Amino acid sequence: MGSGRMPAPHAHIYLLLLKTRRHNALMIYYPLNVQIYTLFLSYFHLTQVA
Repeated sequence: MGSGRMPAPHAHIYLLLLKTRRHNALMIYYPLNVQIYTLFLSYFHLTQVA
């Protein structure tokens, strides 16, 4: 196995959604993005408080 740089799957999906500006695709992806963002914020808040 070589050390070839493989692009991240989520980045590929994000670029695909940017290319195909389908409303349905955005409606599927947007809640997922918000969930990740809120999860990151809660983690950052926990690290700041601790």
